[in-house]
Amino acid sequence: MSAKMIEYRGLPAVLLENEVARSIITLYGAHVVEYIPAGMDDLLFVSEKSEFVPGKAIRGGVPVCLPWFGAPPERKSGNHGIARISGWELLGADDCQACFALKADEFALRYTVTAAESLDMCLEITNVSGNAAYYSGALHTYFKVGDIMQVTVEGVDQTGYFNSLTGAGDIHSGVLKIDRETDVVFRSCGGNTIVDPSCGRKIVISKNGSGSTVIWNPWIDKSRRMADFGDDEYLRMLCVESANVPSIGDRRLLLPGQKSLLSQTVKAVKL
Repeated sequence: MSAKMIEYRGLPAVLLENEVARSIITLYGAHVVEYIPAGMDDLLFVSEKSEFVPGKAIRGGVPVCLPWFGAPPERKSGNHGIARISGWELLGADDCQACFALKADEFALRYTVTAAESLDMCLEITNVSGNAAYYSGALHTYFKVGDIMQVTVEGVDQTGYFNSLTGAGDIHSGVLKIDRETDVVFRSCGGNTIVDPSCGRKIVISKNGSGSTVIWNPWIDKSRRMADFGDDEYLRMLCVESANVPSIGDRRLLLPGQKSLLSQTVKAVKL
C-alpha cells in the first residue's frame, strides 16, 4: 500500500498507517509530529501554540537539528541548523515507511522514518563538498508524558553530564527526576527509558551514531516566556534527544564523500 498525502495544521504531510501504528511526517522539516502505536496514546508531544509557518521550527514532535546543534558556527545563522526549517523532498513512501532528502550546506541528508511496533528514524549524512567538514545535531524528540512530576529517566546512572544552565559538570547517580528547569547534556552512547506511571507505560529509546543525550524541560518560568509553548505544557512533555553536541566535544568530522549515520528507535511498553 502507498502512503497518503494529507494536510497537517496547514502543512503538506505524509500519513503512515498500518495494523500496528499510525504516524504523520510533515514535508517541512521532515518532521515527525505523530506516532501512535496500536492500543496506545501518541508518544510525541506537539505544543498547541506551535506556529506552523515557514521559517519557524515546529515546537514538538521530532525536529531534525542539522548540520549544527545549538548556536550557529561562524558565518552561519539560526539555532539548531537549517534542516528543521527547510522543505524536504519526499523520495517515496508506503504504509509504514517514508524516505526524505535535503541538501544542507556541505551535506546531503537522507532520512528514513519507519512506523511499526517501534518508531525508527535513520538519518544518513554525506559530505558532498570538496573539503572536510564538521557537523553536529540531534533528533530533538519531544515525548508526551502524563505528569512530569511522576516521570523518571533511566540509563543515566554513573554518567557524566554538562549542565547547560549552570555551566557545571558532574557525574549523575541513580535515575533522573525532573523537578525544575532542566537542560542537561549527558556523555552517553547508550539508550534511555522514560518511566511514566500516569500514562501506564515506559518509552524505551535506543540510538546509534550519537555520543550525547540531551534531556530538556523548560519548567515554569521559561514556559511563560516562550510564545510557541503553553504556560502549563511543561507538565506533559519531556525532551530526550539523541544528539551530537559540540559543547561537550561531540561533533563529527566527515571527509569529502564520507557518510555517517544518526539513528534512533523508540518503543512504548505498558507498565
